[in-house]
Amino acid sequence: MSKFLIGGSIFATIISAASFMAVLFGVNPDDSTWWHFSIFYASMFLTMVGCLFLIFIYLRKKLKKPVLLETLHHPFRQSVFISGFVVGLMILHQFNRLNIISLVTLVVFSVALEIYFVRIRN
Repeated sequence: MSKFLIGGSIFATIISAASFMAVLFGVNPDDSTWWHFSIFYASMFLTMVGCLFLIFIYLRKKLKKPVLLETLHHPFRQSVFISGFVVGLMILHQFNRLNIISLVTLVVFSVALEIYFVRIRN
């Protein structure tokens, strides 16, 4: 079952990376609208989630930890949080809202979500 899930995530990562590259090289930044920016950030987020998830699964196999269907929620959750953090920083920077207060708020929010989900699982 986990091989099917990993194969599907490889396929989804390739599709999202192709979408990201199409937006990156196919859209003129001067003529882009909010729709283009939302597609850009969504495809970048999905590509980062897929790549980080596959990296975390690879590291889990390399460390000889079991890769079971029950244990795949940890790498996926961590890849979603890291990708959300990076994309959030990029969005804040694009709209000139990135300062020390927004950075600390984003870090605290990400860490609080991770702690919350770790406590729910235990």
